[in-house]
Amino acid sequence: MREHLYEAGFAWDVELIAMAGALELDIVEVPITWEDQPGSTVSPVRTSVQLASALLASRHRAKQIRDSRVHNAIAATREEPTALVDRHE
Repeated sequence: MREHLYEAGFAWDVELIAMAGALELDIVEVPITWEDQPGSTVSPVRTSVQLASALLASRHRAKQIRDSRVHNAIAATREEPTALVDRHE
């Protein structure tokens, strides 16, 4: 599964769920307690735009995993991104 993950930051979990669904893996919901941190540097607008973009990219890659001819054709015209596991940041 790791080789299918490309999104970092806030979009990581969205992509994880998309890839798990595409790979037909079971997903279990685990509740957490959220604690807001004063002084957060998250930009509501910028982060929302980044998440929307990541959602579209994740859906595209999930469709490729499911062998969508349309999404495979689109991917063939683009340079493949580097998976998180292969990045040296």
